[in-house]
Amino acid sequence: MKVNALQKLLTSTLALSDNGRAAFRVTLAGVLKTAMNGTSISIEVDDDDNECEYEIGKGGLAMHEMKGFISEKGYYGWMAGMCDFREQLIAADNDPMVSGHVICVDSCGGEALACKPTYDVVASLNKPCVALVEDACCSAAYYNVCAADAIFAVQSLCKVGSIGTMTTVCDDSAYLESLGIKIVDFYSSLSPNKISPWQKAIEGDPSDLITNFLDPAAKEFTKAVKDARMSVSEDALTGTLYNANDAIKNGLIDGIKSYDQAINYAIFLTRKKQ
Repeated sequence: MKVNALQKLLTSTLALSDNGRAAFRVTLAGVLKTAMNGTSISIEVDDDDNECEYEIGKGGLAMHEMKGFISEKGYYGWMAGMCDFREQLIAADNDPMVSGHVICVDSCGGEALACKPTYDVVASLNKPCVALVEDACCSAAYYNVCAADAIFAVQSLCKVGSIGTMTTVCDDSAYLESLGIKIVDFYSSLSPNKISPWQKAIEGDPSDLITNFLDPAAKEFTKAVKDARMSVSEDALTGTLYNANDAIKNGLIDGIKSYDQAINYAIFLTRKKQ
């Protein structure tokens, strides 16, 4: 199935870190440039129902990956589909050959829509789960895995945090007018409240967008983190991005461990639960 890339990028509430947002803007600029040239861009949605495969590694651990821009659906090549990821976790948790889970994370965040259902699945796993940050575990990525039994970073330079929400709006009216195109929207007298909060923001009033979409998503995000990580600092809940050492001090992760050390810790948890 194909979806319109521009519509997808401009109508999502996002949970992204600053470095993730920079990459997002580069992608958005490319999509806009192509769209302005009159070409419609679609991205292929991964609707394959056979995406629940996982590798069983040392000690019977199911190995999962959460990498790249996070979205509810998977888009080939540049978005991690959390719908498939949740199915993978559930399938592994029900697999008698699997003793526990390790989630390898390298993501600056993504679509807020994908987070709460994934958080709930991670929190409900019956088998021990360890998240391992390979480079970045920011915003939506952190929301997704913060309910794991333990979170480690592979080195001190890893980036963790950026808890919160944002969105990007794009006003292309000046460019279109330079081409001699003026777009005018008309609304029924029976639909006075139909104007989009995103359009209101473009017109200079972001209050509806912030109050009714960004703030509720941010409140749900911070509540989930506080429920999962009781020692988390108040500063960490304001959007601060940390290196691994400071993420430990602020209660976001449990330590720095190599890949092998994290695997051995996950095996320790599985044996402890038996």
